[in-house]
Amino acid sequence: MVRRVSFLLLVIVGLLLCGSSIGLERTLGLSLDIPQPATRAAERILRRLDAIEERLVATRYQHRTYVDERRGIYYFDCSGLVGWVLEKEAPLARLHSYAPRPTANDFVEAIKRAPARGTRGGWQRIDRIEDAEAGDLFAWTIPKHFPESDLTGHTGFIVRKPRKLPGLEGVYAVRIADSTTVPHQNDTRPRGGEGGFGRGTILIKAGEARQPIGYGWFGASFPVTVEAPIGIGRVHR
Repeated sequence: MVRRVSFLLLVIVGLLLCGSSIGLERTLGLSLDIPQPATRAAERILRRLDAIEERLVATRYQHRTYVDERRGIYYFDCSGLVGWVLEKEAPLARLHSYAPRPTANDFVEAIKRAPARGTRGGWQRIDRIEDAEAGDLFAWTIPKHFPESDLTGHTGFIVRKPRKLPGLEGVYAVRIADSTTVPHQNDTRPRGGEGGFGRGTILIKAGEARQPIGYGWFGASFPVTVEAPIGIGRVHR
C-alpha cells in the first residue's frame, strides 16, 4: 500500500510540473535540433511519426491497436505504436521481436540480443546514450519495486538526439514520441484526456560506462530517475 501511494504521489507531483521547463529544452537544443537519423529505416520511422502527427484527428491509449490512417484515427498503447511503426518501416526488426504482439519487455529483449557492432535480425544495440540518434527506439521494463501492474514497461522512439542535463551527473534529456495516458515534460497531449500518441521529454540516466540504467518520466521539470532494465536499439531493416 505504501509503495502504491508513493507511486501515485510521484505521478501527481510530476503532472503538476511537467510543462514548466520549456526554456530549458530550448537551451539544450531539443526543440531546435535537426534530426540526423543513423539509418534509412530510422529516417522512415521519423517520417512515419511526422505523418501520424499531421493526419491526427483522434488518438487514444488502449491495448488493442486500431489505426485508420485515412480518417486520422490512431488507437494503441506504447508497444502497439512501436510494433505498428516497425511493421510499416522496419519489417525485419519487427519480425525479430519474436512475439505476435510485442510488449515493452519483448523490445527490451530484442535490444539485449542485438550486437553493438553490426546487426542481427535488423537490430543493433546502442550501448552509450550519447551515441543514440533520432529514429532509435528505447524500451524499459517495470522496476521490481513498483506496484504490481498489467503493464510490462514502456517503449517509444527517440526523435531528437539526447542532450546532457546541466547539474545532474550522467542524466540526459531525451525528446520522444510514444503513446501514454501520463504526459511527460512539455507534452503535446492535452491533460486529462484519453492519452494516445504524442511527444514529450523524458530523462535517461547513464551508468559509469555511459550505458542507460534508468529513466525519469517527467523530464527536467521533476528530475527524479528510477533505475530499471532499459535499452536503446537502432533498426536497420
